[in-house]
Amino acid sequence: MKTQLPLASKIISKHLFIIISFALLQYTACAADMGPEYMPADCIEDSSCDVGMACSPSGQCLPLRDPMELPLGLEIYDQRVGSPKLGQLIYDLGPSELVPDEDGIVRVTIPDAFTIEGSVRTNAIESTVQALLLSYRLSHIPGRGVTSASQTLGRVDSGGVPYEISLIQPDLYVLQVVPQPATTFSPLVVYDEFVRNTQVNFTLGVVNYEVIGRLVDSAGTPVLNATVWIFDFETGASSTVATTSAMPESEGEFRCRFTDVPRSLSIFTGSGNTGVVQASVLFEVSIAELEAWTLERGGDGYDGGDLVIPALAAPITFGTNIFGYSGSGSLQVVSGAQVTFRSVVGGGTRNNGVVVAEGTTNEEGNVTVSLVPGDFETGRLYEVTVTTPIDSPFASTKKELMVGPISGYGESIELERRVTAVGQVTSPDDGSPLALVTVKATPSTSSTGNPNEDMINTTYQPSTQTDSSGWFTLLLDPGYYDFSLIFPDRLKYPNTTFFDQIVAQLRASTTFAFTPPQPALVKVLVQDARGVALSSMEVRAYLVAPECPLAGECTVPAQLLSSARSDSAGRVSLIVP
Repeated sequence: MKTQLPLASKIISKHLFIIISFALLQYTACAADMGPEYMPADCIEDSSCDVGMACSPSGQCLPLRDPMELPLGLEIYDQRVGSPKLGQLIYDLGPSELVPDEDGIVRVTIPDAFTIEGSVRTNAIESTVQALLLSYRLSHIPGRGVTSASQTLGRVDSGGVPYEISLIQPDLYVLQVVPQPATTFSPLVVYDEFVRNTQVNFTLGVVNYEVIGRLVDSAGTPVLNATVWIFDFETGASSTVATTSAMPESEGEFRCRFTDVPRSLSIFTGSGNTGVVQASVLFEVSIAELEAWTLERGGDGYDGGDLVIPALAAPITFGTNIFGYSGSGSLQVVSGAQVTFRSVVGGGTRNNGVVVAEGTTNEEGNVTVSLVPGDFETGRLYEVTVTTPIDSPFASTKKELMVGPISGYGESIELERRVTAVGQVTSPDDGSPLALVTVKATPSTSSTGNPNEDMINTTYQPSTQTDSSGWFTLLLDPGYYDFSLIFPDRLKYPNTTFFDQIVAQLRASTTFAFTPPQPALVKVLVQDARGVALSSMEVRAYLVAPECPLAGECTVPAQLLSSARSDSAGRVSLIVP
């Protein structure tokens, strides 16, 4: 989950800083004017606190937490002025790596940087191509995904183009060279455990394996000028991108080349020029099939034979109207809504060829798109997704529409009104309201990585801030949400997420009451490989979701709890629950 504050919130926080600074100046004259939020310091260092407690940056004695009990992950960003890695993520640690010492401090040692270098070249003097170099690895924090970097190599020829990648975290990395376009050369991929200075060279154009085949439609007619691209999910390798032949002696044929021998084939096909619509189709060849082929015919290529993709009728123009009813009962058209039509048309080994068309409603609430029609007897069923603008009073929805053989307008789509989510954020100490807390609503994500199937996965995340009485209001589609609370610095609470909160469509409004947990501390010491303290290192603490393992991949996002920078002694105090 992204936890950066929206621009408006940053501006408010800036003004809040000015206000607090002014109030602190006033405190020197009269401490009583600070009001109920003033908390006098009760410590300067950890020795001033009781056993099991530590001194926080705000001068409060807080419980010292074991990060392995949470469980917790850490990311470290280099914020040292003049550093070549300024602002970059240089190191991360997962829950199983955060073992505190006898004093309860997590000691993090940042190793010295090392480089991967080499050259990228083509295998023939007359061959040149633009290329991109990618490097990526899996985060050690489950739910944080992949960290990656890229660099443009420019035009690569047989003389070679040098590259250099500077890394700090020893790990399993993936290096990939992507030709642009990949019509002559197939992408190259290397997996390796990199821990020290290493040289890796790439040569584009080496062919160790070739997949040939022919695309035909359901009537057996060759499909000309269609795109074919193959991916090997077992190794991550890709083939060249081919176009089916239009030559009379080889109509519909394609040849895709791999640098290394693939272990599986997922053949993706695009539409071609045959006078009718062609759907994109996926054909899959398993490891077992490839092994059987190799035993019988050798291991330098695969003949896919005829791959049949569906031939569909020419498209028609189809439209619909999007509307809803206001609170007073008057009809309102919905403009600016994105409308997506999707229909399964068959073909391929998984019967999953699809047709997708998108459009946006105009001021009258109308949208028209080009669709593959149905026939006179049954029509063609489309799943229609309507995604409304963030400021619309109407909720996004999914609906099924039947499309016949003739152009025109079909059934209109009525939208339900969004639900008003109202809530209050209060202090865990005395129940007092907490102002200027950012509240963000994100559709809940299951352990499979998918949101609730009835919800539309929009690109925006509604957010707002609590008022002086701790109240907030959000206009949301019905469904299940994770509500995240992001606290300003003056409130020393960890950012908190309340999972799987129901926003019900049966009610005009839904009321929530959120109280963050009492704060605790995790102490971290950041040092280099020689034990020298590192200052100005930004350390971010993430809470790993309970559905996730303590190591490896996870589709449920880790939640940012807090962040802080190391002081001159390399020390960091992180606020956690």
